[in-house]
Amino acid sequence: ITTIEFVTTSFSYAAGGTLSVLVRFNEAVDVTGSPTVTVDNDQVGGGSAATLVCVYASGDGTNELQFDLAIGASDATIAETNTWTIGENSLSLAGGTIVDTGTATNSTITHSAAIGTAAGSIVVAA
Repeated sequence: ITTIEFVTTSFSYAAGGTLSVLVRFNEAVDVTGSPTVTVDNDQVGGGSAATLVCVYASGDGTNELQFDLAIGASDATIAETNTWTIGENSLSLAGGTIVDTGTATNSTITHSAAIGTAAGSIVVAA
């Protein structure tokens, strides 16, 4: 993994939307099943979710995989002022596979905490 970062750069509690994470590999990969990326939620201000789970959405056969989670407006699992971050080794196969394209070689999915230009955190706005 060369980059793991947010595609979503801001989020409105009142409006809801999709939380998206991009994972870049150093080569193209093939995906089966529904791998996931876990996003940590500090729960400052409330909300019941300590983690948010984004599920594989697209990118098979490329070096960029996108993971998404739809969050409804005023969803009780989050709250205004929550801060979301991507922690170390947050990518999980969840019963699926991520292999180097055209081979059966498992891709390395371990990584340090979020890396990349949009790797910081998202603070949920009202």
